Amino acid sequence: MVEIVKNYDVEIGMIKLFETTTENIKYESKDGVKIVSSYDCITNLLTDLNNYVQVCNKLYKKELLEKLKFPAGIIYEDFYIVVDRYCQIEQLGYSEKACMFYRIRNLSTTHSGFSAKSLHYIDALEHVIGKLFEISRKDVLFYFANKLLNSYMEYSLKLSNSDITDKDYYINKYRINSKKLFKSIPFYKWKLHLIKRFLIFIFSFKLYKFYIKFKGK
Repeated sequence: MVEIVKNYDVEIGMIKLFETTTENIKYESKDGVKIVSSYDCITNLLTDLNNYVQVCNKLYKKELLEKLKFPAGIIYEDFYIVVDRYCQIEQLGYSEKACMFYRIRNLSTTHSGFSAKSLHYIDALEHVIGKLFEISRKDVLFYFANKLLNSYMEYSLKLSNSDITDKDYYINKYRINSKKLFKSIPFYKWKLHLIKRFLIFIFSFKLYKFYIKFKGK
């Protein structure tokens, strides 16, 4: 990554992240570096979210990080750091050479089941959507808006079945925020299967729980 930043005069050097759940992994290593504009970095969140949203597979020029502080005590902090940096750069250098392998463990913070920290995912998506509104990237905004609306409903259901403190507060908060989000996006940009669930979700959460349970049978 150091060579990418130096040789191609880009603000961020990035290498492909190869994920695996075992010690054995099949991968295809490619030589060469692709130059990606700031605009396309944000566009690529649609098709390659895992690589473009991670912090660990990137090297940044010092000036991008001088005033940066990682959000403390949360998970999914990558969403806050990376998307904001894309708005500050001109271009990024991307290599698909096999250099980094990421082991996913079942007991890791983000893969160990639903907990209060899981709600940080909702906060991260809300931050990304706020940034996309700010820079008027509607193409990517609509994708994340559908993702967030679905998460409001899914996480509310998980909350209702959990022992998390103040779960009723969060469920009510997500129902209110989902209404605001839905009104902020043109109707035709919502996925049809989400609209029906959403209307039931805001009408009655008890009815929504029954609907999901009945649908699963």
